[in-house]
Amino acid sequence: MGDVATHAAISPHVTAQLKLVFGGSVADEDYTYIELGNFLTDVKQFRDPSAFHRAREAARARAAETAGVAASGLPIDAWAIAMFGRRDPPEERHGAVPQFLARLAYALTHQVFDPDGLTKQAEEELPPGAGPSLSPAHPIPAAEVDRVIAAQFDQYWPHDHMDFPPVVSLATHRDHPLFRRRSSGLIGFVERYMEYLAEELTKLETEWASTPMVFADTLHRYFVRLGVLLHAVEDFYFHSNVAELRQWLALRHHYASADPATPEGRAELFGNGLWGVTGLEVGSPARWTRLRRILYRRLRYPVFDQADRLSLGASDDATDLLYTGGFYATDVFHTLGGALEAIERNVATFAPKRQPGKSPLVLLRLAFNERARRDLVAGGDSAAAALRTLHAGQLENGEYTAAINRAETRGDVSKRAAELLREAFQYDADRAKTFTKLPGPGGVLIGLIADIQRERDASEAAASALDAEQLASVTRDWSSDGASGEDIGTHSLLSKDSPEKEPFRKDAVALASHASAGVATVLATRLQVRYPANVGIDWLDVLRFFMRFPRYPSRRWEEELIAGVRAAGTGRFKQPAVSALRDQPVVTLLGPPRRLEDLLARRAGKLRTELENEYRSFERNP
Repeated sequence: MGDVATHAAISPHVTAQLKLVFGGSVADEDYTYIELGNFLTDVKQFRDPSAFHRAREAARARAAETAGVAASGLPIDAWAIAMFGRRDPPEERHGAVPQFLARLAYALTHQVFDPDGLTKQAEEELPPGAGPSLSPAHPIPAAEVDRVIAAQFDQYWPHDHMDFPPVVSLATHRDHPLFRRRSSGLIGFVERYMEYLAEELTKLETEWASTPMVFADTLHRYFVRLGVLLHAVEDFYFHSNVAELRQWLALRHHYASADPATPEGRAELFGNGLWGVTGLEVGSPARWTRLRRILYRRLRYPVFDQADRLSLGASDDATDLLYTGGFYATDVFHTLGGALEAIERNVATFAPKRQPGKSPLVLLRLAFNERARRDLVAGGDSAAAALRTLHAGQLENGEYTAAINRAETRGDVSKRAAELLREAFQYDADRAKTFTKLPGPGGVLIGLIADIQRERDASEAAASALDAEQLASVTRDWSSDGASGEDIGTHSLLSKDSPEKEPFRKDAVALASHASAGVATVLATRLQVRYPANVGIDWLDVLRFFMRFPRYPSRRWEEELIAGVRAAGTGRFKQPAVSALRDQPVVTLLGPPRRLEDLLARRAGKLRTELENEYRSFERNP
């Protein structure tokens, strides 16, 4: 998961555009359900069986190595399965670590969306409009948040984020049609995800059009589903190289004499790689070097060796291929690390007593305090062992429960979030007692947090060394250049859903905001018209208008928006209304006399089930 606040910041624009269509027929607080569906799609990444089953084997080996000669007397195999889960039987699929994380995710969701959570705290402490961007404009009752969590929170699915799907062999994955370039310029799996979105939007449209919005809970269910689908639309821009492809086309247009097939041509093109970009806080030549290098690497496609490791000497040109990033060996560290830092930033405006990173409780302080994580890494294994012992003691002595009770009494945490936090840490304590000489889920997370900071620090150090090489580092083709945050093809490199993910983050936010609001308003506008039951929108056509390979120069909506972003410079770009742009979708309908079969096929489609089953096939048994 990335910076959930970025998606939250798009919600007001989506809501404003929908209000123009729905008028007064929808209450303000109802729109929060779109934001809640979008938010849960991100935090579900805390429960990812495929990833945890892969992590199980490494954790088992590490535990055995740490225990040394004492390992023969410890139930390490049983512990690893209990902590990280296994594919079969079903009741052991989710281990204690993801179950503990899920409970924390529930608590976070309530703290964000409950009326007595972040919203109340912001009202008490901050000027109007200065609250965290995570906070919705209109919170909803805690019981409603629980209901949506129960219905929606399952697990991470790549197709909900347009992410590069797992494969049996990365070294040979390009042999599969899903990883080849389509005529649209998109890689095959992105096209398939769009077909999935078209099916789900068709089903949502069909149900919504046939069921009057008499009951609020019906509307809320539709809005939550819409929020999930809009998350994927937004991630098309946040997780792909689409903004970089547009910049590449602009560079080729404005530096037409530069030949990218020659070293001199590449040096000219990428030496001027940030042409036209405004508003970046560039502090030094080294910063310019890094931004140009990131642009170059986002325009490459990864090559893997036969051991499925990123190549240290090769990558492929991707200046004609739109694709999204995947999760490789180190991506979890950058993704979770970025998410923790984002939450820390979002609560930094509150009084220290309301900042979890200032808590005396070990796990909260480490999770939401970058300085504490750096101290942990600096102290090495002995510091991690000491903090695990301290954490276990705080659990045993009831310090977590007491601190949560105090926070609830002061109003620092919502009532329901407090209940869930107490439940989560009781779960941690109970699981820790099962394996007395091995860490429980909280102890495992302390080790993971140390790994997160260690990897991010190492990546930053390697990137800084590359910065010192200046232009020589910019056009290097290695899939892995030593800085894991810059590994070609990774989510860590391509994602632009955090403030530090420049360059072209502002472009991505503007494009994602328009595409998300555009898809939502097409649906809302259709619902105002009574079509025959055997007629529906060609959603694949709509999606291909809002999610496509860029052109430059052009009169497309993408260019209208980027022109506005560039004109705003260092000022604040104001997202225009969907209807304000010249380039508007031509919405076509499916149904008789032609294409009725296409409509019926999408209404009956099973792509969601197929994609979920494919991802589950990568789960592992010991």
